Amino acid sequence: MKKSYLVLLLCIIFLFFCLYVLSLLQVFPLILALPLLFGAIIFAVSYFNNQKRFKGF
Repeated sequence: MKKSYLVLLLCIIFLFFCLYVLSLLQVFPLILALPLLFGAIIFAVSYFNNQKRFKGF
């Protein structure tokens, strides 16, 4: 289950990065691509950060 989340997060980040590159080429709106990429990276970092947190006894 954890491996599928990793693959899914990497695919989402790659997809939004491609949209960002297209927005730099003025094919896709930059105002949509940048928040999507930023949100995907923040979600991935927070997911990996919460994974190994000590929850107490």
